[in-house]
This record gives sequence, structure tokens and C-alpha cells, in this order.
Amino acid sequence: MCMMAIGIIATIASTVIGAAGQMQAANATAAAAEYNAEVNRRNAIVAQNLAADARKRGIEAVNEQHMKTAALKGRQIAVISANNLDVTSGSPLDVLGDTAQIGEWDARTIRGNFEREALGHETQVMNFNAEAGLNEMKARSARSAGMIAAAGSIAGGLGTVADKWYNYNTIGKLT
Repeated sequence: MCMMAIGIIATIASTVIGAAGQMQAANATAAAAEYNAEVNRRNAIVAQNLAADARKRGIEAVNEQHMKTAALKGRQIAVISANNLDVTSGSPLDVLGDTAQIGEWDARTIRGNFEREALGHETQVMNFNAEAGLNEMKARSARSAGMIAAAGSIAGGLGTVADKWYNYNTIGKLT
């Protein structure tokens, strides 16, 4: 009877330790995935702030471009007027119109550039958030898999204990 008890106790201990190990491994995997999700969430916030900053800087650059164009037109008007030319017709008017058009093209180029930069950061936001969601899913899956594996170990261990008990009681041997 003593050998049977030792064998059954060893099987139970092995089963419990194995199940605990599976749960610990699952929890460690889940914790790592949760950490990665948090890192991704924080990276998403940083990327969103970079997008907002790109837009702010871009708007300032567009305004600066408009001021430069207005200043250039003012200098052109001063030079044209100093030469006793009419700024409301002919070549002087064409020059002023071209200056305004080129200045607006420059402003649009600046606007397009900062919008592309901001959209690049917003794409990063979406990617970071998607990665965070994936990591959160990994954490849940790891915990579920750990519980299932531990339950399987316990069920297997109980089966082994029952088999040992049955064999001992029916044939008098511990296997």
C-alpha cells in the first residue's frame, strides 16, 4: 500500500506542478503581450502628436509664404510706381498677377507637404493601434490556452491516478 500511495502522490504532485507551470508560462506570455500593447498605445499617442505638430508647423509655413508673397508684391508695386508705371494694367499688372500665382503655388506645395507628413503620422497611429489590439488578443489567447493546457494536465493526471488505483485494486500491482 505504501508504494501505491507514493506513486499516486507523485503523480498528483507532478500533475499540479505541470499545470501550475503551464499557467505561469501563459501568464508570462500574456504579460509580455499586454506590455507590447501598452507600448503601441503610447507610440500611437506620440504619432498623433507628431501629426498635429506637422499641421501646426505647416499652417505657420503657409502663412509665412503668404506674407512673403505680399511683401514681394509690395516691393514690386513700389518699384513699378517709382518708375511712373501704372500697376493696374499691362506688364506691371501681369508681373503682380504672376507673383500672386507663384506665391499661391508655393503655399499649396507647402500645404501638400505638411498634409503628407501628417497623414504619414496618422497612418502610424492606425498601425500602432492595430498592433496594440493584436497584442491584447495574444494576451487573452495565451491566458485561455494556459487554462486549457492546465485543465488537460489535471485531467490527464487524474486519469493516471485512477488507472493506478484501479490496477492496484484489481490486480494488486502499481503500474
